[in-house]
Amino acid sequence: MSPEILPEATVAEVAPPAHEKLPYRLRDGLLTRGERAFYWALVSACEGWATIWGKVSLGDLFFVNDREQSMTMMNRIDRKHIDFLLCDHHTLEPLAAIELDDRTHLRSSRQARDAFVDEVFQAANLPLVRVPAQLSYDSDQLKALILAKVALASAIGADAQDMASWQRPDGSTFRGYRFEAPKGHKVAERPAPTCPICGETMLMRKARRGPRAGKPFWGCPNYPRCHAIINIDEPEPRSAGQAPAAS
Repeated sequence: MSPEILPEATVAEVAPPAHEKLPYRLRDGLLTRGERAFYWALVSACEGWATIWGKVSLGDLFFVNDREQSMTMMNRIDRKHIDFLLCDHHTLEPLAAIELDDRTHLRSSRQARDAFVDEVFQAANLPLVRVPAQLSYDSDQLKALILAKVALASAIGADAQDMASWQRPDGSTFRGYRFEAPKGHKVAERPAPTCPICGETMLMRKARRGPRAGKPFWGCPNYPRCHAIINIDEPEPRSAGQAPAAS
């Protein structure tokens, strides 16, 4: 059977009858009344540094780096969502997730679900902030809670070289998911590093465009699902009188 042309009988089988009315209706809104009250306090708390996304599926947020378990593990999260996701105001990279915990979270079945979700976020190294449901919220206190949880207070509005609190043990600094090796550090002479996001051994690639066009970098083999990179610095300059390397 040609894939381009379907027999009339087949078309009639897959197409709904003209008189059939599909049973879909529009909800009044994405958020409950309590979630809306929290949302407006969150908007004020995130002004200028984060964008808010609501009802985000864990299946859209995370991926599985073990191919043998990919389907099983994705099935465990694809029907779960978090109430709010905070993303960088400019890059839209995820910064933290927020769960608004009401009385339903006191149920034993819900507590088991929450414990699993907590483990998922911990494995993916994405902060999850749990906020008890209240009648009203103080946006300043909410902002302080979020920033304390994700350690962004010193990073918001700062340049990469000023982010002392974002410095790694080997001297490299990072902003979001993009890592910069310290100057003079010969990254290329070391074995391939491990991806800081998903733990896979990284691959050496070469930038095709942008300010680092033609320069090598370590890229995650799970790209485009994982965008982590480690830029590789230029070789150190030759000392006076040193002969150039053979071509």
